[in-house]
Amino acid sequence: MRGKAVKLSNNLEQIKQIYGEDILVTATNAVPLDITGVSSISAISEKNPVGIDTHKISATNEIKVLKVLLYSFIAMAAVICIINIFNAISASVHLRKREFATLKSIGMSNGKISKMLLLEATFYWIIASVIRCCT
Repeated sequence: MRGKAVKLSNNLEQIKQIYGEDILVTATNAVPLDITGVSSISAISEKNPVGIDTHKISATNEIKVLKVLLYSFIAMAAVICIINIFNAISASVHLRKREFATLKSIGMSNGKISKMLLLEATFYWIIASVIRCCT
């Protein structure tokens, strides 16, 4: 077809004569068109917007499904992260209790343990303040 131009007709009567009545069926879902009182192809698309709307609805539904899957994946990841944080904190508390029990068993009093905790918290506070001031 090189060098030949194809002229598209916008007149329904010409299309009916060339291709017959069967050509006036939409490609989507094989829904026959209502062509009563229609004189051009653009008028058909205005009068019968079935194909366009079904594609938009289908794409919208697919996007909704993808969003649901994505959000459920994010929710599962968040739950796993929360469980890991809780596990780390509970393991740290358990280990700290064992340390205090060991210190008590070798003779440290409750007052000395409290003083040690206060000094440790002060040390962490000073280090955090210095790091915050430097950054």
